[in-house]
Amino acid sequence: MKLTLKISGAKVHDVGYRAFLLEAAEDLRMQGFFAQNTVEEGLQAVIVYLEGNEASMEKFQKIAQMQRPDKAVVSAITFVECSDEVEDVGVFAARFQARQLRKGISSIIRIEEKQDRMIDLQTQMLGKQDHTIDKLEDVGQDIVEEIRSSTDSIVSEIKESRERGSVELRDSHADLKSYLDERLGKMDEDIYRQRVFRA
Repeated sequence: MKLTLKISGAKVHDVGYRAFLLEAAEDLRMQGFFAQNTVEEGLQAVIVYLEGNEASMEKFQKIAQMQRPDKAVVSAITFVECSDEVEDVGVFAARFQARQLRKGISSIIRIEEKQDRMIDLQTQMLGKQDHTIDKLEDVGQDIVEEIRSSTDSIVSEIKESRERGSVELRDSHADLKSYLDERLGKMDEDIYRQRVFRA
C-alpha cells in the first residue's frame, strides 16, 4: 500500500518534522519513506511518500494526525493514495542523517565563531577593568600623599603655635583632629572602593 501525506501550516519547516515522521516510519517497519520540505500557496508544507502494509499505514496515519513536533504550527493534514515508486526507508534515513550532520557541523562552526567573538570582547573588558584599577591605585596614592602633606603642614603650624605660646593651640588641635578624622574617613572610603573594584 502506498500513500502521500501532506502537512501544511505556518511553521512545519525547521521544527524536526521530517525526523519525527521518519522515526515513526522506522518504528512501524515501513518499507518505503521519502520526505521533503516545500512551499505551497504561501504556506510551508512537508510532503511524505509512504509504502507499507495496511496495519502500519493506519498506525502511521494516527501518529501523523495526533502528534507533531512541539514548535510546529499545522493547518492541514491530508492523505491520498499514490502509485509512485517510494525510496527504501533505510536509504532515505542514511541520506537524511548525512544531511542533518552537515547542518549540525555548520551550526557548530557558527557557534564556535560566536564564542571566539565573545571571548575577544571579554578580554577587552578585562583590559579596561585593569586600566580602571590602575587609575584608582594612582588616585589612592595621590590622596595618601595629599594627607601626608596636609599633616606635615598642620604639625608645622602646631609647632609654631607652641613656640608662640598662643592660646590658639587648643583650637588648632581640635581643627587638626577634625581634619584628620575627615581625611582618614575619605581615605578609608577610597581604599574600600579600590578593594571592591578589584574583587
